[in-house]
Amino acid sequence: MIFPLLHWLSSALCTIQSGTESNQLLRGTSQLTLEEDIASYLVSGVDRFLLSQLDRSVSKREEYWDRDFSSPTNYAVSVEPNRMQLSQILGIRDNRIPFKGLGLIASTNQPALVGRGNGYDIFAVRWPVIHTIHGEGLLLVPSNKPIANIIAIPDADVLPEQISGLIEGVPSHSQFARHLAESGCRVVIPTLISRKSNEMPNHISKREWLYRSAFELGRHLIGYELQKIFAVVDWFSTQSQDDVKIGTIGWGEGGMLALYAGAIDTRIDAVCVSGYFNSRQEIWKEPLERNVFGLLTQFGDAELASMVAPRHLIIEAADFPEVHVPSGTGGAAPADLVTPPLDQIETEVERAQSIVKKLNPTPKIELIQAESSVYGTVESLQSLLDLLSTQATVSFSENRPEHLDGNFQPDRREDLQLAEIDQYNQWLLSESSHTRQEFFSKLDTSSLGGYQ
Repeated sequence: MIFPLLHWLSSALCTIQSGTESNQLLRGTSQLTLEEDIASYLVSGVDRFLLSQLDRSVSKREEYWDRDFSSPTNYAVSVEPNRMQLSQILGIRDNRIPFKGLGLIASTNQPALVGRGNGYDIFAVRWPVIHTIHGEGLLLVPSNKPIANIIAIPDADVLPEQISGLIEGVPSHSQFARHLAESGCRVVIPTLISRKSNEMPNHISKREWLYRSAFELGRHLIGYELQKIFAVVDWFSTQSQDDVKIGTIGWGEGGMLALYAGAIDTRIDAVCVSGYFNSRQEIWKEPLERNVFGLLTQFGDAELASMVAPRHLIIEAADFPEVHVPSGTGGAAPADLVTPPLDQIETEVERAQSIVKKLNPTPKIELIQAESSVYGTVESLQSLLDLLSTQATVSFSENRPEHLDGNFQPDRREDLQLAEIDQYNQWLLSESSHTRQEFFSKLDTSSLGGYQ
């Protein structure tokens, strides 16, 4: 929208310049003598202003926080207004549907049991979230009582079956959901919307396509996917094993969701973020669907980490998923996502640690440096388990689970997930006129004075 506006302004200015003689100048003005392209000049000025505001945002964030370090409980209460604000800008506004258990996806041709590993079974599952939106993915159930409940979140371009070892695509050492199940954890892996093209002439990704329609409605794709995670936390929290703790772990887009989830939901006892944690000062270069309106006013990754406190956070400095969308790729927003230098990640971690250093005991914000291209390392998984269970040891079996689903159709599953979110956005749009009418219903329109 900004470019048509700038074009109009530049045209208007040119008209004034050509049609106004020096002796006809408006009082308090001077003749415009700019020789360069006016639209480009205006864009450059806006760009400089916004970049300067981004630079200032870090130092101004403390104005929005009123942390109480007198005790861990008081600290958690003191950042609750910030949790509410974060939930609001992420579009988490809808009540979730309560349910008693995950639904098994089965047919006469294919049972819900889709895999069997060393000491655990794998089921295809589905669960209600909000309105007509469901979560869908895999449930890994250990043979014995679970030592922890884990939500393992893959990157947007990684399937649940890949991090559980059922199909190829992720190296064995990075199949973190599988290794946690082998270690005795009960694991749920939600399916995310991928970055694949939506197969329309505009060439935008499926994630960006859903982001665009949700943004206009005060919702967000991140918020929808967080609601799917929170619905699983709801289920974990109602189970009879009250002593079993809850953890989240994710890589790439999954790491982003794990961090947001841990910052918002205090029922999550420990969080592991891989391939995501970084300074967000250049978030405008990242894929458009990561954009959150007003985020950097209050929240960088360090601030999100401080919201996990007094619980514990593990940050794995692994390679990021790489995304490159050049300018001119149809209607898609240009994007560039690469692995940042380690010292940049370290600086953000140190900033997070400095925020919570007054808490007693000091919460754990641990940085683990992974080897190149490796994520979900033994060290990171062991650190997560140490926070969730006593005397737990990570198990890395050489044997992959047996894949029992002879009719595996991941594209069909994603199409259904995408359609549910799109249909909900369309329903919200159809209801929006009634929402606006209700919002303005208390206006006094009986007179100009009453209205003002």
